[in-house]
Amino acid sequence: MSRKTVAQLAASRGLRHALGVITAFLRPKLLGPEALGLYALLNLFPTYSTYLHLGARSSLRYQVPQLQGQGQTDGIDSLKNSVYWGSLLLNALLALAIIGYAVWGTDDGMTQFGLVCAAASVLLVWAFDHRLAELKSEQQFGVLARITAWRYLLQFVLTVGLLLTLGLVGAFLALPLCLLLLFWSARQGSPAKRQPWQWQQFVDQVRLGFPILMLELVSLSLRLVDKLLVSSLLGLEALGYYTLGTMLLGPLMNLPGAAREVSEPKLMQQQRENHRQQRLQRHYWRPMHRSAWLMPLLILPAVLLLPAVIQYGLPEYGPALHSAQWLAVGSFFLALGYPARGLIVAERWQASAARSAWLVVPLVVAATALAMQWWPRLETVAIGFSLGYAALALVLGRFLCRRFDNAPMLSRSLALLLPFALMGLLWAALNNLPLPGDWPLWATVSCQLLLVALAAPLFWWRAHQPDRIHG
Repeated sequence: MSRKTVAQLAASRGLRHALGVITAFLRPKLLGPEALGLYALLNLFPTYSTYLHLGARSSLRYQVPQLQGQGQTDGIDSLKNSVYWGSLLLNALLALAIIGYAVWGTDDGMTQFGLVCAAASVLLVWAFDHRLAELKSEQQFGVLARITAWRYLLQFVLTVGLLLTLGLVGAFLALPLCLLLLFWSARQGSPAKRQPWQWQQFVDQVRLGFPILMLELVSLSLRLVDKLLVSSLLGLEALGYYTLGTMLLGPLMNLPGAAREVSEPKLMQQQRENHRQQRLQRHYWRPMHRSAWLMPLLILPAVLLLPAVIQYGLPEYGPALHSAQWLAVGSFFLALGYPARGLIVAERWQASAARSAWLVVPLVVAATALAMQWWPRLETVAIGFSLGYAALALVLGRFLCRRFDNAPMLSRSLALLLPFALMGLLWAALNNLPLPGDWPLWATVSCQLLLVALAAPLFWWRAHQPDRIHG
């Protein structure tokens, strides 16, 4: 993996999430909990419609570099065209269904407007994400980083401007307007004219990619169902509070996500070059080791800053504090689940892995819903789904180790919990510092962050050292 490439992509994603943090502060402050809950609910349409390709786009991202690595470049353009037109058809059907519900399913004017904007966003997100998938399959990460940076810079400007002037209406308008303005620039380098497509070729790509998508949708479902659970059991206002915590997951997953997007195509190209045990070590245990030691450097500042952010900037969101902190802690396990996907797909085990992993979702939902009967709080959902991330990482790790000739797993998995335990102990110690009782909160947080900075070199050094258990 090229560190420069990862750095470029991580920088663009970092810009996205840095701007997202500012937006995450302004949107709740300007909208209020209930309006934020409605926005979060309707925003699920464009967020998750990008997976309506049913796996064809996932297959494209893996198959193009694999074909290039094998020297079989004939038919790549036809493959891209088939995925293009087939995924457009599916997204267009969803957009029409959303418009239909806006016209006949609700009488609330603001909800209708939000649904119309969501339908437009579904089509625009489809066009944008398809182009990004083509760039990833071609490993043009420099172009990808540039387009990503422009998109989120413009989206930030539009979101802030429209929120300040139009409120909730502006929040709904920001995404489709941004993508519409960037539509032509995102097409740079794509075919000037799309050739006719073959339905059967699209079906073949769905058949190949659907198991990949199903595997990816397990973790995405965990990040979707919790919002639906909060909305149905606690209401839109509670969803607005909970959304504040979910906004943290994007920035915290920036580095693991960028590393995965770069490493997976390279894994497909180098599949035949390495022994199976070498692939397990290089593409699973090594990234897991680094993520486990680096994630605390992202999580600890987030959980320590949250009280000050809420007290000084978002005092009306006090009920969101503890659930947001628990979700940030849970992102540790979410990151540990990332490296498994590429190796599973490279070995074509995605169908079997998806069947095992999908068991996690109903179990987590059922256990969390049951716990809500005794403890109906946002923290219950946050802790339940954080444990769900841990269960998913454990299931995928066990699956891989069993497939790789029953490779030893227990000692290695326990070793990954050491940085988590250190992070928990450090958090507890920082919250119980013997500081003067009359110190303002900003002074306490500053002292805590200074101590985290002093401990950071240990985590950084350990992340870049070989794991003692497997060298």
